[in-house]
Amino acid sequence: MAVYKHHFLAHRDRHAEYLVRSGRLCINRLVEAPSVNAFIESKCSNPVPQPQEYGEAKTERALMLSTSSPGRLDKLHFVDWPEYSAPLPDDQIEVEIKATGLNFRDVMVAMGEVAAATFGHEGAGIVTKVGAGVTDVKPGDRMLVLSALHGTFQTHTRTPREIAAKIPDDMSFETAAGMPVIFSTAYYCLAEVARLRAGETCLIHAAAGGVGQAAIQIAQNMGAEVFATVSSPEKRQLLMDEYGVPADHIFSSRDLSFAEGVMRMTNNRGVDVILNSLAGEALRASWDCIATFGRFIEIGKRDIFANGRLDMLPFSRSVMFAACDLYTITKLDTKTTHRILNEIISMWQSGAIRAAKPNTVYSLSQIEEAFRLLQAGKHMGKVVLTAGEKDVVKVIPQPPAPTKFKPDATYILSGGLGGLGRSIARWMAKQGARNLVFFSRSGGAGEAAKELLQDLGSSGVRAAAVACDVSDEQALVTALKTCEADGFPKVAGVVQGAMQLKVVYCTHRIRNTPTDRIRRTLPSNSCRTTTTPPASLPKSLGPGTSTNTCQRTWTSSSCCLPSAASSATAASPTTPPATPIRTRSRRTAARATCPHRRSISATSSASGTSPRTRRRSTPTRCSSSRTTACARTSSSPSSSSTSTSSAGSPPKGRSPSASRRLQTSAAAACRSRLS
Repeated sequence: MAVYKHHFLAHRDRHAEYLVRSGRLCINRLVEAPSVNAFIESKCSNPVPQPQEYGEAKTERALMLSTSSPGRLDKLHFVDWPEYSAPLPDDQIEVEIKATGLNFRDVMVAMGEVAAATFGHEGAGIVTKVGAGVTDVKPGDRMLVLSALHGTFQTHTRTPREIAAKIPDDMSFETAAGMPVIFSTAYYCLAEVARLRAGETCLIHAAAGGVGQAAIQIAQNMGAEVFATVSSPEKRQLLMDEYGVPADHIFSSRDLSFAEGVMRMTNNRGVDVILNSLAGEALRASWDCIATFGRFIEIGKRDIFANGRLDMLPFSRSVMFAACDLYTITKLDTKTTHRILNEIISMWQSGAIRAAKPNTVYSLSQIEEAFRLLQAGKHMGKVVLTAGEKDVVKVIPQPPAPTKFKPDATYILSGGLGGLGRSIARWMAKQGARNLVFFSRSGGAGEAAKELLQDLGSSGVRAAAVACDVSDEQALVTALKTCEADGFPKVAGVVQGAMQLKVVYCTHRIRNTPTDRIRRTLPSNSCRTTTTPPASLPKSLGPGTSTNTCQRTWTSSSCCLPSAASSATAASPTTPPATPIRTRSRRTAARATCPHRRSISATSSASGTSPRTRRRSTPTRCSSSRTTACARTSSSPSSSSTSTSSAGSPPKGRSPSASRRLQTSAAAACRSRLS
C-alpha cells in the first residue's frame, strides 16, 4: 500500500528501483558506514576522538587524559595509556580510579603553561594489583593515592605504596579523592616548613579554595590566629559560617587593600606566616607584610615560571622565603609524603579536619565544564570528578592490532614482482613472514626482481620466484608442487596481484574479440561455481578468502579458491540470492551486473519501500560466457524467487528506438562493471 501511494498516487520517481532480499524490500540508497570511517581514522596520523561510554571504552584498554591542542579545553580527550602493559614494580600498587581531584595545576597543564605528560595528582579507587614487595595491601582494598609518575585522570594508575593510604570505612571515594593534595600541601607548608606555633599569626590567601580551607583547619588546630583573603562576598560568608573566621580578619584579594588591612590589624607588626598563591603586585604586597622572623611560603606557580623579581629589603628582618611544590615532594621524598598522609588520615578519624566545603562533584562527561570552573577562579572548596560507567567521553579510537604473519608458513604473491608487489613483500617480511614465493610469468628474470630476492634473503627471509601463469590451472598446480618439493611449509596466504587488463564493451565489442583473449582475461577456472576442491591442488593449501567486490573481474582468476577452501574445511550457510522486483531505465543499467541472457538488475542496499511496476527492462546478450558477475547474479530456473523482468525478446508494443536506448544503457552497465 505504501508503494502504491508513493508511486501511483503521488507520481514520485525517487526510489523507484527495488530488490527483495530474504523477504525484505530494499532500495538503492547510499548510507554512511561508521565502521569503515572508524577504521580509516584509526589509520590516520591524527585520528579524531569519538564520543564513547567510559565503561565500554575501558573494557579492553587502559586510558589516560590528554589534549591535542594545549590552550583549548575543548580538546581534552582520552588516549591509550602505554605504560599499562609494563610489569608492575615490586614497590608499587595499581589502582582502578573511581574519583579524581581536580587542581589548578591540571588547568595550567591543559593550557600549556606547565609542561607535563599526565593530568591529575590525586585520586581514590580500588587496588587491582600489588607489587611483589608490598605486603600490607591486597587487591580489593580502597585506597587514596598521590601519583607523580602516571597521573590520576586515567582508568588505572600506579604509584609507590608509600604515597598511598587506605581509605577509612566512613569516607567515600569522592571525599577521599579531594583530600590528598589540599591537606598534604597545607600540612607540609604550615607544619613542616613554616613550623607554625600556637599564638602566631597566619595570612592565608585564596582561603575559600581547597588548599585555603585545609590550611585554615590546620592553623586553627595549631592555635594560630588566622587572617584570610577571598574574592567574593559569598566566599567571605563561607569562611565565617564554616570556620568562624572573624569578619575583620577577612580581606579582598581583588585589590591590594588587604596589605593595609593586615598591617592595621597587627599594629604594623605584620604576620608570622604567609601562605601565598597570588601573583605579581599582590605577591610583592604580601611580601611587605611579613613580620620579623616571619616565614613566607609560596605555593603559586605563575611568578616562578615567569621568573618574577622579588624585593630583597624584607630579608633584613631575618625572614624566610620558601616555595613548596607537592608534586616534587611526592616524586622525590616518598617517606615524608607517607608520613603526612598517615597524619591526615589520623586527623580525619579524630575529627580534627573535614572535607572542604563544598565538595563539588562532576562526572567525566562534564570534564570541560569542571576545568573551566577552576580556570575562572569562581569555585569554592574542592572539585572532584567521578568515573561513571555510562559517562560519555571523547576517546581516540583504538588502533587495530598490527598484522603479524606466521614465520613457519609460506605466503604466495601472484604477480608480486612489480613495484607494488615488491613493497608488499618487504612489508610482509617486516611483519614476520619468513617464506615468500612469487608466481610470475617472467619468473623473476628482471633486475628489480633479483634485487628484491637478494634483499629478502639477507634479512633472513627464504624467497623464491617461480615462472607460472596463474590463469593456467595445470601450471599453477605444477608450481605449487614444486614449492612443496623444495621444502616450503604449508601455504597460509595468497596475495593476488596478477592481471592482464583488457577492457571491452560486453554488448558491442566483445563479439569481435578473439575467444582466446577473453579466456586470458577471464579464465574459465574463475567462472565456474566450484563446490568441491580440485583434486589436482596440493593438500598443503590453507583456506582463502576473496577481497574487494569491485575488483572481482580483474582478480577473477582466484575466485575459485574460496569455494575450494570452504568445502575443504566446513560447509557454511549461504545467503539466498537477491530477487529483483523491477528495474528502471538508464540509472538501473548503469549500476547493473551482466547476467547471462537475463535482465539487468540493480544491486541495491538499505531498507526502503515496496515496488512499483512500470515497463520491463530489455534482456541483454553477453558473450563473456559465465563471468564472475554473471555467476553471482543470474537466477536458476528452479529458484523460488520470481522476477518481473524475463529473458527473451522485447515486449510487444515497444518502439525500436526504446529498445536501442535500453541496449545502449545495458552496454554502459557492462562497461562500468569491467572498468
